Amino acid sequence: MISHEAGEVRALAREWFHAARGGQIGGGQFTSFISVWIAFNALYALRFDDRAGDKAQVQAFARWDRALACHNRFLTISDYPHSIAVIAEKGVYNYRMNQVIAITDPSDLGQVLGAVYQVRCNLFHGRKSAGVMRDHGLIEAGRLIIYRFVGDMVDDDAVWEGI
Repeated sequence: MISHEAGEVRALAREWFHAARGGQIGGGQFTSFISVWIAFNALYALRFDDRAGDKAQVQAFARWDRALACHNRFLTISDYPHSIAVIAEKGVYNYRMNQVIAITDPSDLGQVLGAVYQVRCNLFHGRKSAGVMRDHGLIEAGRLIIYRFVGDMVDDDAVWEGI
């Protein structure tokens, strides 16, 4: 007999396998999150040293003057602070460390991107399900936050020059 946890992970694997065969998960939000994360990954990976890993690159991005300026501007656009609030409401559980990644200060881009990074980790490592409404909210909130940065920077030559 398989454990409860193994059963949950198996169900998630089935959902993703269905998506791989051309189905959709979560009305497309999950695949949209993955797509925008890949674009974001390309953005930060080229600019910041990868020897310390993805998490360190995301935190380096959060300290970058350009990202901080964007974050401060985005905080004046209603869907962006709302998305931060969705994630901050209960935080995001880090299953490996057995702790909640919290956003206590929405103006702290390191906290915001740290929590979105944890959403990404949970999704990529089989801990987010289209059948759980909170997961839908976290995925959509994280997608919108990352989408703002990629949308602002991907076509700006100044971001890519001198790298």
